[in-house]
Amino acid sequence: MNCVKCEKELEQDWIVCPFCGTAKPEIGTTQTPEMLDLDCGGGELLKLIYIEPGKFTMGGTTTEAEEPPHEVTIANPFYMGIFPVTQAQYEAVMPSNSSMFRDQLDSAQHPAGIVTWEDAKQFCQRLSQKTGKHVDLPSEAQWEYCCRAGTTTEYSFGEEEEQLERYANYERTPVYGDNSTSPVGCFRPNDWGLYDMHGNVWEWCEDQWHENYDGAPTDGTAWLSEDVSNIDRVYRGGSWYDFSGYSRSAFRFKMNPLSANSNLGFRVCLA
Repeated sequence: MNCVKCEKELEQDWIVCPFCGTAKPEIGTTQTPEMLDLDCGGGELLKLIYIEPGKFTMGGTTTEAEEPPHEVTIANPFYMGIFPVTQAQYEAVMPSNSSMFRDQLDSAQHPAGIVTWEDAKQFCQRLSQKTGKHVDLPSEAQWEYCCRAGTTTEYSFGEEEEQLERYANYERTPVYGDNSTSPVGCFRPNDWGLYDMHGNVWEWCEDQWHENYDGAPTDGTAWLSEDVSNIDRVYRGGSWYDFSGYSRSAFRFKMNPLSANSNLGFRVCLA
C-alpha cells in the first residue's frame, strides 16, 4: 500500500509513514479517495475504485475446481480497475497491441485481447514505473471478492441466468453475441461499481493454478507455489465467446502464462 500523502510504497501493516509522518487513514475517511486515475500516457487514464476489506465465501460446488467453498478475509483495502484494460491504455504503455478487434470504429475502448499473462505482468511493471505506484494483477481471491460485490449467488446480480445479458457480453448477448468484444462499460456494473466482471474478456489473475481449493490461502493473497512444474496461471470471468456458465462468479480456469487468445485480457489492482 502507498502513503496517501507522499505516495511512498509501504508495508501492508503500516500505521505511520516513516517518510513523511502521515497516519494511515481509517476506512471511509476523506483522506482515502474513492477513485484513483493512473496516467498511462497519451491522455489515457486508467480508473480504479477503492475496495474496503471484508470477509466472503470463495468458491462453489458446481465444479471440482471451485471446491471446497471457504471463508477468505481480505484484511487490507485496495483499488481495483473499474474496467478491463482497454486497447488505448495498452497501446499507451506497451510497444504493440495484438488484439484481434483493432479495426472497429470504437476499438480503442474495447478491452485489450490476445494478452499473455507475461504481457499483463509487463504492462503492470511499466505502468508502475510511469506512475510510481505498485500496479499489479489481482489475486484470484481479490478478483472473486470484487466480482461478487457482497453477494453469494451464482452471479453478482443473483441466480437468474436470463438477466446476464444486462450485465455481460457473452455468446448470447444481443447486438454483440459471439461476434466480438464490446467497448468497456457498455453493460450494467455490479453493486461495487465494477464493469465487465462477467463476460467481454477473461481476466488474468496473479495466482498459479491449483486443481481445487484444498490448502488455499484464506487471507486474500495470491496462491503461489515453488513447484517449477506448476506454471499455469488462473483466469476468470468468462468472455464474449463463451456461454453463460463460464461467467459465474466462482468459475475458474487456467492457461500457460505464455499463451493467449482473442477473448483473454486483464484488469489491474493497486494495493
